Amino acid sequence: FHLEHSAALPQPSPSLPPEQSTPRETEGERNPSPPPPPPPPELEEERGSARAAMDLLEIPLPNMFEQLLGKDEDTWPPEARFLVAAHYGNVRRLKEIARKLDRKGKAGEEATVAATTYRGMNALHAAVGGQGKLAACRYLVETVRMDVNMWDSSPSKKTPLEHAVDGNNLPALRYLLDHGADLTQEEDDGDTVLHHAARRGTTTNASLLLTFNTCCFISSHTHFCSGFPP
Repeated sequence: FHLEHSAALPQPSPSLPPEQSTPRETEGERNPSPPPPPPPPELEEERGSARAAMDLLEIPLPNMFEQLLGKDEDTWPPEARFLVAAHYGNVRRLKEIARKLDRKGKAGEEATVAATTYRGMNALHAAVGGQGKLAACRYLVETVRMDVNMWDSSPSKKTPLEHAVDGNNLPALRYLLDHGADLTQEEDDGDTVLHHAARRGTTTNASLLLTFNTCCFISSHTHFCSGFPP
C-alpha cells in the first residue's frame, strides 16, 4: 500500500520592479541661498575707470594723452605737456613749463619740476618709461633730487624701475639701479620688479635685474666670509 503524498512546493513570488532610488535632497537644494546683490553702480564705474586707466598706461604717454585729451596738444593742461617733455627727455622744455607753472615764482624751478604730477605720474616716471634719455634722468635725479623709488599713484602703482621695464629702456634701468633704486620693493600683491620684468617678457631687462640683485646679495654678505681663511 503506497500513500502518495504530494508536497506543496513553494511558488515563486511575482517579481517586483526594482526600487527606484530617488536622489536625496541636500540642505542647500531645499533652501537655496539667494544670489549676491549686484555691486552698486558707483563701484562698477570706479572699477571700469581703473581698468581703462590701466589699459591706457600700456601705450606710450603721448598716445595716451591724445586719447584722453584730444590731438591738439595746445589745449592740454600744462602738466600733461610737462610729462610729454619728460617722456622725450627734453630738459629745456621741462624747465620752461615748470617756470610757467610756478606762477608766483616762489617755489623755484627745481621744486616745481619735482612736485608736478599728472594722472598720478611725475617727470621721472615719464622720462624712464619714455625714451629713457640719460640727460633727463641725470637732471631729475642728480639736480632735482627726485626719489628713484617713488611709486606713481595711478591704478597700476608702478615704480620708476617698472616704468623703465615697460619702456624697455636698459640704460635708464641701469642708471636707476646705480643710483639707489630698490629691487626688493613689493607691490600690493607681493611682486617685485623682477616679477614685473618676467611678465613683460623683457629678457634683457630681467637678466640685468637678476645680475644686479646677485651682485648686491654677494656684496652685502661678504662680511660673513671675512673671518674665514681663503
